[in-house]
Amino acid sequence: MDDLTPEHAMPRFTPVIAVVGNPTRPPAFTEEHLHALRAKGFDTVQLNIAWLSRPHDEPLNLRDVVRDEGEAEPPRVAERRAELARRSALARRLGFRTMFHIGSPFMWRDPATGEVRTPEGPDDTYYSDLEGEASRRFDVADPRVAGHELHLLARLRAACPDIDDLLVYTYDQDAWQASEFGPSPFSRGVPLHERLPAYLARLTDVWTRDRPGSTLWWEPWELSAGQVLACVPHLPATSFGLCLHSNIAEVQIARPVDTWLRNTARAAARRGIPIVAEAFLGANNEEIEPCALSTVRLVDEQLRALSGVEGVTGVKEYFGVDAQTTDLNLDLAAARLADPDAPFAALLAGVLDRNGLPAEVTAVLDRLDEAVQLIPWDTSWFLRKLGTGTPDHGWHAAIIRGRVCTTPSWESSRRGHFMKTDDDSPHVYLLEDVQLRCALAADAFAESVALLDHLPAGGGPAVERFATQTRDAAERLGRIVRGFALHLRETLVVRTLRGDRDSGRPLTPRLCAELIDLLRADVANTSGAPEPVAALHLAETDLDAFLDTYLLPASESRRELGLHAFTTA
Repeated sequence: MDDLTPEHAMPRFTPVIAVVGNPTRPPAFTEEHLHALRAKGFDTVQLNIAWLSRPHDEPLNLRDVVRDEGEAEPPRVAERRAELARRSALARRLGFRTMFHIGSPFMWRDPATGEVRTPEGPDDTYYSDLEGEASRRFDVADPRVAGHELHLLARLRAACPDIDDLLVYTYDQDAWQASEFGPSPFSRGVPLHERLPAYLARLTDVWTRDRPGSTLWWEPWELSAGQVLACVPHLPATSFGLCLHSNIAEVQIARPVDTWLRNTARAAARRGIPIVAEAFLGANNEEIEPCALSTVRLVDEQLRALSGVEGVTGVKEYFGVDAQTTDLNLDLAAARLADPDAPFAALLAGVLDRNGLPAEVTAVLDRLDEAVQLIPWDTSWFLRKLGTGTPDHGWHAAIIRGRVCTTPSWESSRRGHFMKTDDDSPHVYLLEDVQLRCALAADAFAESVALLDHLPAGGGPAVERFATQTRDAAERLGRIVRGFALHLRETLVVRTLRGDRDSGRPLTPRLCAELIDLLRADVANTSGAPEPVAALHLAETDLDAFLDTYLLPASESRRELGLHAFTTA
């Protein structure tokens, strides 16, 4: 990473797009914050936090900020529109381009009656029968669906003239697409690439007509690789761009750029369509929220990898940034954006110096990078939001959860990125693989925490702040990942011991001893939580009873530890 040859020199990205705030932190649309973003190298700001869970009551769809002339407008819609206008006017005055992010078509409105069903949270979206009769609500081949969305878009354009660009999801964000294999009479038997690009062309025309320089960006989220590639030849070639995750599965800081991204960007570039790639540039991101962790090498490698993709011209923060707090990741990203050809070591040295941190911090950062890279993110989407997990796993047999929802990408291309896109019982070698990598990641987190004790004494407030924040995040994440490793290994050991017992063989002594060691480690990792203590006591006093009681296969998924429990049904 330190020696950049001319043929690998990194070009300057344009645009560089900031999401102000994030799903856990409300957006701070102030003059001071926007000036700070400008200093970090951003030239465009997204005006809303567009997330399916609708955090901070931010707008997610057109109907959140405008309504049809014949429809009563709730006060909150007018309030959101006024705030959107305020943000866009402020950003434009300070020299930023502005982007508004929506999902379209809105998936909960009946085009025949105008009736809207309010979704009951993200699960309602993910687990509804979206390929059945409900698909008529969001079939863009239905003139009533497309016509309503286009009318609302024209009203938004008139109401908020300071918005330059529109970013549109056509899946997710309370938007969906009718399946060609579903019952909708407008789209049954019609491949997606024969109808969705036409809808995007109409959106583009309404948004950009007589507005030179305005762009409609499309994020083909949830589509399969084949569907995206088949759409590219039919997409608009003017006033239009693609906004793409760093791989087809997700934005993943440790796994940027895949074949799909390269193929899509190259195909779009041949048609003159610009590509903005999405990345994690800050210390807080969707993978580890609500934790914040300095992983500066991974940020740099992510930007370098994206810069090497033919057709990628811009970069966009995916989760959100706060430019007014200390963030080594964001500082390193800013340094790289400002000096594309500098050696990484020189950039890092400058970042540490500007933040009042000694060179010894580099060793801590190295281990943090390794810890995050060792986590088996490729295994399952349910490793996301890792920081919301708990060290105390469930006490049924461990599984590896993978089933999320039925979309083209989940049922096809993402199987190439996530080992698990179902909840079927995995092979023991997969359980072991994930267990070993989780254990290695937990060890690396522990080593990064130990290295904090070797920072120079009396380093001042900056060192103290870095050590405190890093210790809190690394210990928390490390214990959660350690809990996954212990749960998986305990399950494998118990499975083998039951095999001994069922076949009439003596219990393998090595495994009996290892089980006790694992349970003791579980007690320590959970700071003496009641269930691990009880499990250890039973294993030490009556191993047969333990085998009959603990780590039995779960008969149903209960999500007792939340959506992102990963190893617990």
